[in-house]
Amino acid sequence: MTHYEEISARNTTEGLHILFIYVNDIVPVFIPGILFAFFIILFTGSFFLQKRESGIGDAPTSFLVAGFSTTVGALLMTLIPGLINTTVVIISFSVTIIGALWVFFSRDK
Repeated sequence: MTHYEEISARNTTEGLHILFIYVNDIVPVFIPGILFAFFIILFTGSFFLQKRESGIGDAPTSFLVAGFSTTVGALLMTLIPGLINTTVVIISFSVTIIGALWVFFSRDK
């Protein structure tokens, strides 16, 4: 039987970030899952907002906006020690680079 650390073992009076670190220690895909959900919400929201305003959705631009915002969120999470893995930040940054290349190469000259 697996024994998990209880929340009472942590000093939760230090702040809310302790709860996020605790959940991330128990469920390692918690923070990457939050970032992925943030990315998907921003991508679809930006795409359908553009589609509603102009009649045409621009997927490369929406992808870049979502990737950039997710990278900024991931970089902010690095300020809290133990909250996010370096690999997740690198993947987030790579998604932003892919989005920038997609926007650059999809534009008509």
